[in-house]
Amino acid sequence: MSEAILDSPVLTAKTNTKKVLEVESLQVQYQTTRGAVKAVDNVSFYLKEREILGLVGESGCGKTTTAMAILQMVQPPGRIVGGQIRINGKNLVGISESELRKYRWTELALIPQGAMNSLNPVIKIKEQMTDAILAHEPKSGKDLKPRILKLFNDVGLPERVYNMYPHELSGGMKQRVCIAMSIALNPSVIIADEPTSALDVVVQRVVAQTIMEVKDRLGVSMILIGHDMGLQAQMVDRIVVMYAGRIAEIGPVYNMFKKPQHPYTQLLIESIPSIAQRKPLKVTEGLTHDLRHTPVGCVFQFRCPHVTDACIDEAQLMYEVAPEHFVACGRAAQRATRLESLGGRYA
Repeated sequence: MSEAILDSPVLTAKTNTKKVLEVESLQVQYQTTRGAVKAVDNVSFYLKEREILGLVGESGCGKTTTAMAILQMVQPPGRIVGGQIRINGKNLVGISESELRKYRWTELALIPQGAMNSLNPVIKIKEQMTDAILAHEPKSGKDLKPRILKLFNDVGLPERVYNMYPHELSGGMKQRVCIAMSIALNPSVIIADEPTSALDVVVQRVVAQTIMEVKDRLGVSMILIGHDMGLQAQMVDRIVVMYAGRIAEIGPVYNMFKKPQHPYTQLLIESIPSIAQRKPLKVTEGLTHDLRHTPVGCVFQFRCPHVTDACIDEAQLMYEVAPEHFVACGRAAQRATRLESLGGRYA
């Protein structure tokens, strides 16, 4: 393959598959008394129709901040300072709150990480479901019970949940209530922020199966945020690996696990425990650099086992090593296809 540097931020697939969500050059910063923290730094990716895209990385890498930016829910002192977020072609960055209400829940929905923190403990489930629907569909009518019970059936909840309070439900049931609420208005995209992290292993499996069934039944596109690479391998179609607010690698799930290209991705995968073979778990030594001061070269240079002078001195670039497989690592340059920038897009 001929070699080509990808120095523009947006990665676009060589496919006619419809892209329901496009994030381009997204930058989110948190203002502090000691300078701006670059929580999300020039991040770009797309989400295709009926696809599950994994967003992974260690705590503090920018996963949830990216999700909140997509939903336009970044709280002060955080703010979006650059980039575009397009849902079915409409850029959400900079539009008014009243316009955003047209897209939340109907186009973009969230399955939160902590279901108990998202449900009001003193209000019955039926009232919370009704309020969520009427807030966006005020003309839906007063009797929403049949519609809500159908949503419960879709996520495997019994009808008795309708008259129950959140504290009367198990952790898995509360999470499935949140899934039911997320699909209530048939959104195009659902963002699941570590939906199984607070659950035991058995319940994790039930919730994961519920998410997959909902995705297949409704044909929605999903972003699955997490740090469990094993769960990602089972659920997603493509993976975005983030480190220190930037993208380290993007690729189809099979490629990423079979031939990970970025050293950070390799370390994440090697940290997965194996029942089949005994092997020492790899540990990524060191800490992320101060996000107020981004280094000139690769952001992983301080912890990378393969760091060279070029990694320290040269700007980080993205290389395509296989179709739809991109990596921000100079070591990948020798096996990369050099693509030309086409008006900020890659084709």
